[in-house]
Amino acid sequence: MNYSFTTESTFEAVDRSIKAVMTDIREKGPNFNGKQLFAVDFALRELLNNAVEHGNQMDPAKQVTCRLAISEQQVCLDVWDEGAGFCLENAVDDEVLQDLMRERNRGLEIIGLMGFSITVTGNHVEAHLAWNDLDRPQQGAVHSE
Repeated sequence: MNYSFTTESTFEAVDRSIKAVMTDIREKGPNFNGKQLFAVDFALRELLNNAVEHGNQMDPAKQVTCRLAISEQQVCLDVWDEGAGFCLENAVDDEVLQDLMRERNRGLEIIGLMGFSITVTGNHVEAHLAWNDLDRPQQGAVHSE
């Protein structure tokens, strides 16, 4: 199943888009389990909301574009905003790594802990998860060697 959409840069528009995609996946897709559906919904919300807030600086005149490919083996998410881009290593600070229960600035790290591999190139974020990695302990989006 493949989805591609562009939405205005507001949390409300992102929410509407995600609800529509998740409804379609539940109704027409293979029988994904609750953990898989949660992972897709959570990652979509974090990546798209980050694009709205951090990339597009809450400017509703800007847009966020998303491409989602989901199969029985994996899910791949691509998100673009109209911002200047960022460096993944600088996006998650040490304070986040120490306290994932904090209210803000922890989404990318949690997505990584769920098993997604995350790549950032400018204003394009790619997140990939093979379903058999969903139950394995992960290192997070950013980790020190």
